[in-house]
Amino acid sequence: MAYTAPTKKDLQVLPGTPAEKLAAQLALIDAEIEAVTLGQIELSSGEILVGNGSDEATAVVPAGDVTITNEGVTAIGAKKVTESQIALAEGKVFIGASGGAAAAQTPAGDVTIAVDGTTAIGSKKVGKAMLVSEAADVAGNIFVSTGSESGIDEVAVSGDATLAANGALSLAKHKSKYAVLSAGLGTITALGTAGADLADGNDTQYYGVFFAPAALTAVKLHYYLTEAYVKESVDAVIEVYNDAESPAKIFGATLNEAGLAVKTHGEISPETGAESIAEGTRLDLKITATDSSSGTGHAVVILEYVEA
Repeated sequence: MAYTAPTKKDLQVLPGTPAEKLAAQLALIDAEIEAVTLGQIELSSGEILVGNGSDEATAVVPAGDVTITNEGVTAIGAKKVTESQIALAEGKVFIGASGGAAAAQTPAGDVTIAVDGTTAIGSKKVGKAMLVSEAADVAGNIFVSTGSESGIDEVAVSGDATLAANGALSLAKHKSKYAVLSAGLGTITALGTAGADLADGNDTQYYGVFFAPAALTAVKLHYYLTEAYVKESVDAVIEVYNDAESPAKIFGATLNEAGLAVKTHGEISPETGAESIAEGTRLDLKITATDSSSGTGHAVVILEYVEA
């Protein structure tokens, strides 16, 4: 159904007075409007009416960036929204919020982002859990600066020292130097009296047993028993201190209370794992001896070190 206005000639031949003719035409127009209201316009599924270049309603199917179903549901197509169509404050990014809605947020925390998209990791934000070794089967590797454009490389510690996965540093033996700290000279017939007495019942401090000829690192303290150690009631202890106003213990160990055989060689690690000693530093040897009535023991004490 479509209303078509009569021509002047057609209107003249219509029956009735001019007022009746006008009323009849208005009734036809009202009926047309009512038909539109009642949904009697014929459109194929999914079509909508759009005014054309001649100002006439034309049925078309929506296409392009947005489509519409026959239930009126619109949908923006994939990859149809460009950056120029998004309103976003400077420095913010869209982040998915609860329910799937995007929320504008300013990046903060460990990483920030500039308006040109440049990301920056904050100072002291990278922890050990964030680092991944490229050589997972090689223990003891470390990360070092390459000296080129602030580059970082993963390398194995080598040369005069090696590093274990637990952080233990091992110095090459051929680089070590040795110094005898214990006093006392033995003879071919009385070797058992050589070195420090471990069973005279006294606490003895031997001052100035070593002076650092250069800056060095203390590696180990060795003791070699020239006489078997037998404990009476007091434990024998071997210690080395520096010459600070409040002397710091560099090495210290209590000998096995079950006793030690003659020619036993023992090693004592520094209190701090590896002790740095400045040039000219004096070292003092302290021996806490077991009782002398039935206790026995003499030991030669040797310092192992490397020059820094």
